[in-house]
Amino acid sequence: MRCCEVKSEGWRLRLPGRVRRHPARFIQLMLTFPALGFGLGLRVSHYEAILATQPAVDWFEVLTENYLVPGGRPLDYLTRIRERYPLAMHGVSLSIGSSAPLDREYLR
Repeated sequence: MRCCEVKSEGWRLRLPGRVRRHPARFIQLMLTFPALGFGLGLRVSHYEAILATQPAVDWFEVLTENYLVPGGRPLDYLTRIRERYPLAMHGVSLSIGSSAPLDREYLR
């Protein structure tokens, strides 16, 4: 077994970069987070099927920018799906993690 792998209960986990130095600490940390269940990305092509069949999904991830307009069909679907499932909002256009400065015009 290489130093970047941890084997537990028949599973082999490849650990990225800085985690390799302290794999046991990483595993312990990951096991302390609460289980959030099984989530899926919400896509336009799935709206009707989700509302009709109510799949066994714990939550949906939505791209925030797709719903930043008042009213409209996408927002109506989002509201209806939100009544049945928790949502995780994922904003991708701010690029907060990039090296570029924050685009204040976009925020307006």
